[in-house]
Amino acid sequence: MRNGSYRLATYADADGVARAGIVVDEHIVDTAQALGTASVMAILEHWQQCNPKLQQLARTVRAATSHARSRPLSEVKLLAPVMYPGTVFCAGANYKDHVK
Repeated sequence: MRNGSYRLATYADADGVARAGIVVDEHIVDTAQALGTASVMAILEHWQQCNPKLQQLARTVRAATSHARSRPLSEVKLLAPVMYPGTVFCAGANYKDHVK
């Protein structure tokens, strides 16, 4: 599993547009070509279909002698992973502590 491990991320492309990517070691790979989507939310909504493809992409990036399909993580601006969540749930479990 380690070879196919990755982290989901949203980053700004050269034009400042939010894109979905996976972080593999110290590189980021855009998911649009592999999945046809540039949104982390879309990936999460179709997790069962996307996860195996992303694991394979991560293995391919690690096995490559060059990272032509990726960019160094230090060269991109990371954004919030899920840019526009549909609903945000909050709980006031520690509300009394904050009042004190």
